[in-house]
Amino acid sequence: MKELKTDVQADMIALKTDVKDIKETVNRIEASQTEDVIAMLKAGTQRSETDFRYLNTRITDIDKRVFTLENRAEDNR
Repeated sequence: MKELKTDVQADMIALKTDVKDIKETVNRIEASQTEDVIAMLKAGTQRSETDFRYLNTRITDIDKRVFTLENRAEDNR
């Protein structure tokens, strides 16, 4: 009987250690996922900013061309 109690206590200690390890692993995974999401959002933001600057530059360039063409058309009247 005493031997059974000792075995159960040893199993409980091992179980508690395993649960603690599992909790630590889950916490690391959750923290890592948060960092991954933040990194993806930053990359997406940088890409969006680059696209915005490119499109803004192109629109400005096209707007200048249209303005020049309009002025030429008015001057030729």
